[in-house]
Amino acid sequence: MSADRAAHSDHVEQVDVVVLGAGMAGLTAAYSLRDRAIVVLEMRDRVGGRTYSGGESDSWWNLGAQLVSSKAVADLARSLDIELISVSDADFGFVVNGSFARGNTPERLLARMKMPWRHKVDFAVAALRMRRKLHSIESMSADERGHLDARSLQEVIGRVSPSSMRMLSDCCENAAGLPAAGASGLFGLVYGLGAFLDPTTKQHIYGVRGGTQQITLAMAQALAPDSVRLSATVEEVRQTDAGVEVHYRDAAGIARTLLAKECICALPSRAVLATVQGMPSDKVAALNRLTPYSSLISVAWPVRDGKSAPWDGVFVCPVTGEQSFNLITNYGYLAKQVNAARGGYLATLAAGAKADLFEQLDDSAVVERQFAELSAIFPEALRVIDLEGVRVQRWTRGGLPPMRPGAMKYRSVVRESVGRIHFCGDYTSDPGLPGANGSGRWAAKVVSDALMPVH
Repeated sequence: MSADRAAHSDHVEQVDVVVLGAGMAGLTAAYSLRDRAIVVLEMRDRVGGRTYSGGESDSWWNLGAQLVSSKAVADLARSLDIELISVSDADFGFVVNGSFARGNTPERLLARMKMPWRHKVDFAVAALRMRRKLHSIESMSADERGHLDARSLQEVIGRVSPSSMRMLSDCCENAAGLPAAGASGLFGLVYGLGAFLDPTTKQHIYGVRGGTQQITLAMAQALAPDSVRLSATVEEVRQTDAGVEVHYRDAAGIARTLLAKECICALPSRAVLATVQGMPSDKVAALNRLTPYSSLISVAWPVRDGKSAPWDGVFVCPVTGEQSFNLITNYGYLAKQVNAARGGYLATLAAGAKADLFEQLDDSAVVERQFAELSAIFPEALRVIDLEGVRVQRWTRGGLPPMRPGAMKYRSVVRESVGRIHFCGDYTSDPGLPGANGSGRWAAKVVSDALMPVH
């Protein structure tokens, strides 16, 4: 639709700001600008993006973002009167080749893993070396970080035994969506391995009561009525002399137009490429490097109340080996902090290549295979998991933006504004909730500075 046609349409609305996408980044931006005339368009029938939760207030699951790990997001949650639950006292867990081990320190965990001692020693040496490298990043110059980012994580890890490389690579893939061979050395270390290499990180990690989506839900509820429009499909975004013109179809399929002074685009990279017109070639090239996203498949398994389970007291447990999932998360650990009688939910996560295994299979096949594997690791699963309430969520090519070698080099181009269109999302910043939240606040600041003061 041209600007001329928009001017004569019956379905044209003028606003100060239009935000595209109601995930963490878009809603952070909208919440920061809530005193303005603002509209948020969201393609899904819910807010939250990759924060997706369900269950009850004392027994819940996350099938997207799992944890709060940054002070900024924790402070935001508390300002919204959302309860955070520490995981600092949880045991460490690891599944290696189908055998579960746990310990209240990394050293005890390693000692209990069922693997040859020479493999344990090799893995310990590699992990300590990577931990030192991780801790050195803060003091690195920009050039040093760029050099680390230009190499793959596999190159940074260096020569280790195949078993150690498999364990480190699987940990990276479950957190970053890419194996060590395909991930940036910088982002692979910080986001792919950071939580597993540095045991002190769990002192600053929290679960959200009711699920991580509570944060995005609370921000959406704080906006003016009809500000957030769900099931809205953005078809075209273009600059005009007066601002930004957004053409979309509402939940009823009616074509509508928003004329905004400023636009904040919090869409995934592939949606940006499909809808935003007039982008410079270097930005298009950088966005193309960020497609496709890696796939994720999350499964929530209800645990019967009043039953003891072998995973009680463990919160997260990486999985390395032939299983079809990379990570086990015990949301029952959080539920028991609220109500000791609740079983909560266990969740399995398949990322990257393991998620791709299920692309052509239906949800029942996912449940059948993963439950067989869970039962092989934990025979008690047969008596404590209630298969009637299992929930499967697929993020096909929509899970995690790929942070390949050289990602930092292109990040400023991806984030750079195009006229009055400003971009945010974890792919424009650091991965995960911290990057989404931080980039949303940054975009809101740019827009706030561009607009006249509120009277």
